[in-house]
Amino acid sequence: MKDLRYFLNWMRQEHPQDLIEIDREVDSRYEITAVLLKLHKLRLEDLPVLVFKRVRTTKGEISPYPVIINIAGSRRRYAKWLEATPETVTNVARERMTTGRKNPVVIPRGEAPCKEVVKLGKEVDLFELPALVEWKYNPGPYINAGGFLCYDPDTHVENSAIIRGWIKSRDTIPHHANHHGHTAHIRRLHEARNKDMRAVFWVGHHPAAMKGSATRIPYGESHFQAMGGLIGEPLRLVPSETLGDDFLVPADAEFVIEGIVPAHQRSPEGPYGEDWGHVGAQRLHPFLKVTAMTHRRDAYWVNFVTGQSPFMIDRREGTYRADIGLRVARMVSPAVLEVRESAIKGGFYVRIKKSRQGEAKDIGLAVLSSIDGAKFAMIFDEDVDINDDAEALWALGSRTQWDDDVTIIAGARGGATDPSTPQEGVSAKAIIDATTPPNFEPRNSIPKEVLDGVRLNNYLPGQFFDSLPQRLFSQLPENLLREIGVVK
Repeated sequence: MKDLRYFLNWMRQEHPQDLIEIDREVDSRYEITAVLLKLHKLRLEDLPVLVFKRVRTTKGEISPYPVIINIAGSRRRYAKWLEATPETVTNVARERMTTGRKNPVVIPRGEAPCKEVVKLGKEVDLFELPALVEWKYNPGPYINAGGFLCYDPDTHVENSAIIRGWIKSRDTIPHHANHHGHTAHIRRLHEARNKDMRAVFWVGHHPAAMKGSATRIPYGESHFQAMGGLIGEPLRLVPSETLGDDFLVPADAEFVIEGIVPAHQRSPEGPYGEDWGHVGAQRLHPFLKVTAMTHRRDAYWVNFVTGQSPFMIDRREGTYRADIGLRVARMVSPAVLEVRESAIKGGFYVRIKKSRQGEAKDIGLAVLSSIDGAKFAMIFDEDVDINDDAEALWALGSRTQWDDDVTIIAGARGGATDPSTPQEGVSAKAIIDATTPPNFEPRNSIPKEVLDGVRLNNYLPGQFFDSLPQRLFSQLPENLLREIGVVK
């Protein structure tokens, strides 16, 4: 079955240079963040998966559970999981999670790896986990790469989302769920009935399962089916220990933390180092009162470093949020060619084959209204490579007049953790039309046959190529290397 172990074995066989196991003792408080900050300075296209085998917990003990970070730090590897190319991976992932969905299967408790160790009630001590304290003002260790699982009280269809949870005490996890999201909606349905909500955090699985959990799909559809489609096989499930046999959890997870979210009760959560790169304020949020924790005997703990290591290493390479924007925008206009999340937080680039005036604004509205946290959309012509920030900004500067091409939308739904919003969850948004009007001056170019005929190896000495990092050759597609004339 395709679980985290399957992924690690695949890494050892297919990308051994990208799986680094670290025996050195490290502190869960800040030290792993510091390692990642230094690693980011290398500006690698593919971040290696790091396995820290000796992590000191906030209790001061060496954890028996290794910590894994950067599990999804490479679009190239992600494409290979899905038997796709970096160029086609977004479409392949979409197809797998829609037409390729697979129904999950339920297995007995005795066959579920996540049930190898079962701790109930007072046996649970969450501080035994090697969860990280990533940033200076974080109040303690956080779960931030875990799927938060709950069920609609009417339809009993499950919803799984990657949200963060502060390990505040040995059995209490205040957590932040976007109030525009499905998790918060299900909690509100329970509270409208004055019912507590059963929920779990599950941590550690194949990265495709984690990405399937993070993908926002239409409400009422099954994340388990979508995750199975992305993995390529049915997701295995098992009944919970304390939440009832009808509450099914991922059987091949590394950890499953079960509990109850009490209705109408809140607890302080945060401050937290947000994905925006700023410290988010402490706020009152729901909390999970833990009733059980089950895990594998030799479990791995998975963490992200929020605010520094996005789920995919490069926002420009396409994310599940951009995929949502693409689908909705194409409903508005068939002119939409692609949507990419920009390197600027909250921004999206949209490339279109423009056919009429006003089209860009309609498309921008569709993108901004369909994506949580979207703050601005830049609309470009089909000749602009929106995967290249430099080219997108060149087009922005050369094709835009601010008094005519910028549309501001006040008081719209914004990112819940955006530090610039005067009111939580409410934000101004902008559409920037960087497409050209009719009869615009043509772009500089040279004859294609001249461009195609130039090979760098005919102009530059061999020492130049010898000095290039060897990783460069594995990161760039062979056809691109041949096109520009770089030889191994």
